This record gives sequence, structure tokens and C-alpha cells, in this order.
Amino acid sequence: MSNSSETNTVANRTFRLRDIVGRKVMWNGRRIGKLADLIFEEGAPIPHVTHFLVHRSFGDPQLSVPIGNVIGIGERAIDVAIESLAQFAMPNLAEGNLLARDFILNKKVIDMEDREVSVVFDVTILQVGRKFYVSGVDLGRRVFFRRLRLGWMADLLHVEEDLVSWVYIMPLPETIGSFRGDVKLNALRKSVADMPPVDLADIIEQLSDDQRSTLLKQLDVETASDTLEEIEPSFQRRIISLHAPREVAELVDQMTPPQAADVLSALSRVDAQAILDLIQADLRAKVEAILHEEKSAILSYATGRVISVSEHERIGAVRDGFPALAAGMDFIHYIFVHTPERRICGIVDLRDLLLREPSRALKDVMNSSVVSLSPDDTLRDAQDAFQRYGYRALPILDTAKLLKGVVLFRDIMQLRHRVVD
Repeated sequence: MSNSSETNTVANRTFRLRDIVGRKVMWNGRRIGKLADLIFEEGAPIPHVTHFLVHRSFGDPQLSVPIGNVIGIGERAIDVAIESLAQFAMPNLAEGNLLARDFILNKKVIDMEDREVSVVFDVTILQVGRKFYVSGVDLGRRVFFRRLRLGWMADLLHVEEDLVSWVYIMPLPETIGSFRGDVKLNALRKSVADMPPVDLADIIEQLSDDQRSTLLKQLDVETASDTLEEIEPSFQRRIISLHAPREVAELVDQMTPPQAADVLSALSRVDAQAILDLIQADLRAKVEAILHEEKSAILSYATGRVISVSEHERIGAVRDGFPALAAGMDFIHYIFVHTPERRICGIVDLRDLLLREPSRALKDVMNSSVVSLSPDDTLRDAQDAFQRYGYRALPILDTAKLLKGVVLFRDIMQLRHRVVD
């Protein structure tokens, strides 16, 4: 796997625009001004920064320093490498330039139905290699408190950040300027933070390599893992080649064994093995079994990250604690009900959990006719059972009715297994 990509030559970092605007700019060890703004271009889901705009004192013309001449952003200063100040002096802003600070900060944010939903309190800037991107906006009032040096009050009031990826922002209007134009979302506000992985995959497939890497790094590990699994094999290979094996292994660790096998089967055997060597041992064994087509071991396709609750628990208690029960699980639509001896005795569908009386115990509403697989069953047995009964998941039970794992419909019935030499 190649790690020589430009995106890996410099550590990826995220900056807040308000934190770096006003920082002094240094050239050959001397101060030449301070950062006034960032000039960026649209034309992609994640706009890229083209120049750093440097304000100078005593009436000297401001500088427009290309990104390629920015050496680095330190805690107190930004270093640039230029031949002369006159080379990048600009008396006026060029027409069509977009300014992150001047045009975006403090602008109203409206949704698809033209309803005002917030204000842009800050802009996030992502550095990937030697490139910079306007990656999103912060609509949360925590920034407002921080600006007033009242961060302690934000903590006291539990004021949260509200980061929105630029993916959800419509192209800026041509008339946008310092005092005109709004930032408009391309989704209703309530769905902005919940774009399905399959839609994210469609967006990623339309980007350039560095933009794909940029967008994937913005996602939390679980969402990035789900998104990677939805991407077409040819794009999977491209994206994985831009990341170190350890980064990819972190995403694969969040997948079920068939999902992980599906992704790794799109790679060369050498690249797949480099990732396999870094993932959890139990997952690695199952993935290797699938990749080697040892299909008699149905447990290789199973996940243990499912919800199992005692038959004596009340529906209301399970419903109230469901967010904690569901955290980190691969499948949450069924609750597997067990006896005090941990034997599986029934299944409760999530719909029943929501509709039944809170005071009733799970054993009173569960489906006690549990269709299950045994550890000795084959992949073909699982496929036949899914087609016959129409369930979304099937438990694997041993002779004592102890839960050994659960196989998911999406994993068993949609395997692609594209092994590439």
C-alpha cells in the first residue's frame, strides 16, 4: 500500500478560523503583517483555500500569499516563504474571490425552506498535507461564549458545539459580500447531522483523491466505517491507498466480519494482509475464514455486538435505557431475551418495544418461537433461512441455547467478495 501521497506528508490538522485570524505572519524571521482572511474557491463539495490574505501596517498594500508558499501554522505565528513582498502585494481584492472571514462569519444560516436556523459563529479549516479546505461551519453558541472568555459558563449551561460539514451547504450566491447574502443549507436542519452513509458514499465517489480523504477524515469512526463499506470497490482501493494501514484498520475494526471481508476483498492480497495484521484478533480470524471461503464456519459471519436483555426487565426500563444499550452495536432492531442462565428464550422487535405497555416484562411480549442457526450450519443454511423466514437477523445458538453470535441479513445476502490478485 502506498503511503507516499502528498496527503500523508504533513499531519492532518483542523483549525478554527477565529483562532488563526490575527496571528502574525513571519518571513525570514521578521514580522510582515497579520493574517486577515482566507481566500477560497468553490466548485467542489469541500472548497479549497487558495491564498492567505495578510494585512500590513502603515498603509502598505495587503499581501495575497498562495497556499504553496505557506510553510506552516504555529501556535503564535504563520511562516511563509516568498521571494519579495512586492511579488504578492495586492491593492484590492480581485473580483470573484471568496473570503472565509469577511463573507461567512456572522452570516445568517437558512434551510431549504428559507427559515433562519442559526448564525455562523465560526468556520473550520482542515489541513490535509500541504492543502487547506473550508471544511465546515460552527453554528453553536459555545463559540460565542468562548469569544467573551466565558467558556466556563458554556460548560455550566451544557452549551454544545454544532458543527456542520460544508457538504451540507449550497453554493454561495454570486452576490455574497461583507454585508449581503446568506449561508443556505441543502437539507432541512433536523437532518443535517444524519446524512446516510450511502449518500456520503455517492458524494465521495465524485471527488478527487485528496477531497475524498478530506471528507472521510471529517467523519466519526463509525460513520466513516459505514461509508467506506458503501463505496464502490474501485474507489475503495483509491481511498485506502491514501491512508496508512493503521488508519484503515481502525475503520475495519468497526465493521461486522462480512463487511470487513467485503472491503478487504477489493484490495490486493498484500494490502489486505497489511490491514488484517492490525485489526482485532477475533475479527481477523473470522475475516480470514471468509476470504479463504471456509464457508462451513457460519460463526465467521457473526457479530456479537447485539442487544441481549433479561426476560424479567420491564419494557419501560429497556426503553429508557435504550440509547446506552444500543451504543456501539451492529444491530439494534431486535432485542434478544435471555433467562437468568443466559439462555435465549425469545426476541422482541424494536417496534414492539415502542408500542407495548411500559409496565410489562419482556417475557410477556417476546416472540418465544426463536428461529436460529447452530454453530455447525453453513452459509447456505443461513441464506436459506433468511429466504424462508424473512428475518433481518438470526441468532446462532448452541445446544444449551446460549448465544454464540448473530448473523445479519445484509451481511449474508449481499456479499460481493471480489478477491483481487
